[in-house]
Amino acid sequence: DGVGGVHPDVMPYFRGDEGAELGDQGRFPPVLTAVGRKLRPAVLADAVAGHEKVRPYLMTRMPRMGRENLDGLARALMAADEAPAADPDLAKLCPPGATEEGRRLAGDRGGLGCVQCHDFRGTASLGVRAVDMGTMNRRLRFGWFRELLLDPANVDLDGRMANLWIDGASPVEGIAGGDREAQIERLWCWLAEGPDSMAPPPGLDTGEWAL
Repeated sequence: DGVGGVHPDVMPYFRGDEGAELGDQGRFPPVLTAVGRKLRPAVLADAVAGHEKVRPYLMTRMPRMGRENLDGLARALMAADEAPAADPDLAKLCPPGATEEGRRLAGDRGGLGCVQCHDFRGTASLGVRAVDMGTMNRRLRFGWFRELLLDPANVDLDGRMANLWIDGASPVEGIAGGDREAQIERLWCWLAEGPDSMAPPPGLDTGEWAL
């Protein structure tokens, strides 16, 4: 809630790989505002313990202070934030073809262009570096994911997430009738496939492994 952050004296130590085009927002730790709503409980516990690594392009790492010394911290962070609604039932959320439509939305060939910033299963994005899409469903709660896409500035004021729907209108009219709520659901259906099953989004040169 606007408290804390990296002290100016130690800012130079937060560095990333050359060419990652991080900027200050990309190289500093994410804010903890609403982190209890954002991360799944097991992932949050791993994060505070220093075992959750999702930004391999950063040189600075979360210090490991020992799980026994952090007992209760993840639960306290979750208790500090209003819990989001339970994740939706994928069987009801994802009609036939929804996963493929989500994959197309993530790409840059008639999609929303997620690959411009987000890595995919270790393959670097086309531009700036952001969290790998292959890890999102494992880490994030659907409620927070939906809130982020609908209004990035309101969810993460220090983030670099783009507003995909200007004035509520989708730039991709050919998927789910251009309905942004339905398109968010389509993306989630694709992310829910998990890293071992997800087909790569259009636009990335993922190599032979993607076949």
